[in-house]
This record gives sequence, structure tokens and C-alpha cells, in this order.
Amino acid sequence: MATEPSFPFPDVPPATVPASALGPDLRERLRLSLQRHVRSEAFRPALTVVGFRGNDTDVVRHGVDRPEDAVLELVLPSRYSAVGVLASSIVATPPARTRRDAALAIGVPRSGPVISLLATSEQVIDTKEPQGWLIDACLRSVGRPTAPCQIPALEFPIALWLDRLMVAILNAPSTAPVAWETAIRLCPVPRQWRSDDPVDLGRTLGSTTESWAALRSAAAQGSRSPVGVSPERARWMDDAMFARWCMGSFPDLASLRGDVAFLAPPTVAEHIEIALRAAWLAFSG
Repeated sequence: MATEPSFPFPDVPPATVPASALGPDLRERLRLSLQRHVRSEAFRPALTVVGFRGNDTDVVRHGVDRPEDAVLELVLPSRYSAVGVLASSIVATPPARTRRDAALAIGVPRSGPVISLLATSEQVIDTKEPQGWLIDACLRSVGRPTAPCQIPALEFPIALWLDRLMVAILNAPSTAPVAWETAIRLCPVPRQWRSDDPVDLGRTLGSTTESWAALRSAAAQGSRSPVGVSPERARWMDDAMFARWCMGSFPDLASLRGDVAFLAPPTVAEHIEIALRAAWLAFSG
């Protein structure tokens, strides 16, 4: 597998305000910001990015039509010691799993623990071990690495293949179901190395899979654009965030695999399973 180095994060000037100069406790300031945010009439469709400096809290960006664009590719100005994000959310309350509007607040200093709060109309609570692309984005905005990625790189081409297959299966007329030849054509391996033997095809898929670092580097240079990630966005991400972002573009892999196995013609489904097992053996070996 490829071992290319990670593409560098854009240069960020050192913070002119030390983390110790946050004034009141960041958690309490985030809590107050969240309570004000929930009382706002426009909080539901919006995402607001704030910067903390001393005793001041400034709105840095505000997104409505495409809220995620407010935080993606953000490099927090050096005068701020921490970044905060206020966003709409939904909670489901047991036992009936009643869904209610809520709001989420995330605070990430240039060094130190991440803070995550959730507000409903009744209370504000701390969330435990926050995860997700918003956490990743806040960390990148202050030049910090995201949590290590536990996703094997092979899951990406497999998800890409199965997703293409699902589209083909669902669009195929009942009189002409998807054939193995179509599955071969949709497999993300170089055309000249495709084989009608499922074991050979799987081995090629597993042995030609690139590392997340190599995939991000290619996206950052503009030579490839997996799941529509722009060069600028790929440069801003780190390898772990890039991996999670790419995989987040697909349904759960186990569900996707099960759907293809259930909906594809039996012979095609069997060949795909053989190819996937061969791919994992080649990737691991």
C-alpha cells in the first residue's frame, strides 16, 4: 500500500492570545452563548462560528443556506484563543423516542480538551466523548490534528463499488437485471487490470488500494476528487478527517453490502462476495 506523507496543513500564524487568556471558563462562556443561541428565532437552520478572545466573544462566520460552509476550511484568526460552533440539532427521548429540537455547542481551544454541550428547552448538558465532522472541523480550524482514523483504506473503494452497484441494480429493468460484466465495469480498479474472475478482481482491488494519505494528497493536488472534495478542502483537512468525510458520503458499509447481496442476482451477489473476500486478503497481506 502507498505510504506517501500527509499533505501539509496551511501555515497558521501563532496565536497572539494565549489559551490562558480566555477569561472566564470556556465551558461557562460556551454555555451562555448556547443559551442565547437557542433563544434566537433563526437558530434552527443556521450554524454560527464564534471566536473567543479574552472576555470577548465575536461572531466569525454565520451559515444558513449551506451551514457547513461556515466552518469548513476555516482558519481561525490568531487573535482568538478558541473557536466555538453553535448549531441546530435533534434529540430523541426514550421510551417513545420523541424527537425534539435542540442546539449543540462545541468549543475547541488551541490546546486543551474539547467541550461539547447540548441544549433543549429544559436544560443544558455536557455530552460525553463528542465525535463527528463538526469536532474535526473545529480542531482543523485551530490547526490541531483530529482523532486517529480507524477506517481501513480499503473500505473506501469497496463502498464506492457497492454504491455504484446499488444505483445500477435499482435502475435496471426487471427484464435485464445487473450482470457480472456490469459489476466488473463498475469496480474501481484500473481498466487494464480488470478480470472476469472474481478472485483476480478482488486481489487487484485490494493490492491497488491507496492509503488515506495518498488519496488526500491526490485530492489536494487536484489530480483526483473523491466524493467531490475540492483541492482547498483536502489541503485543509488532515488524513483522518478526510477519511471520515469520504466514508460519511456512503451508507453504512455492512448495510450496503447486505443490500447488494439481497438485491443482486444470486450469481452476481456470490461473485461480489468472493471478490470482497479476496480484496481483504490482498489488502491485509
